[in-house]
Amino acid sequence: MDRYGSGLLLLLVVLLSLNALDAVFTIFILDCGGQEVNPLMGALITYCGERFWIWKFLLVAVAVLFLCLHSQFPRVKSALWVVTFIYGGLILYQLYLIAFRIAPTLS
Repeated sequence: MDRYGSGLLLLLVVLLSLNALDAVFTIFILDCGGQEVNPLMGALITYCGERFWIWKFLLVAVAVLFLCLHSQFPRVKSALWVVTFIYGGLILYQLYLIAFRIAPTLS
């Protein structure tokens, strides 16, 4: 029987939360005239409109579940940390765009 630690659970929750924040910020940036630079998400947005976040969340959740099930492998744990830090950097970049590129044009 596999046992998963609370640290792994916290990491997975943080990763899924960052994914949700990315979707919210993406919608806001697009509503303010921005563009999606990820071709996969761009196609999903074109096809699904603002409901793209449902598919985005499902895609990431399935990937996170797969990684969780294989988290006993050292490279998988490292990959989870790397992906979490990349998502964190993306969120910081989106906050920068909103605060310094979009907000000044709204006033």
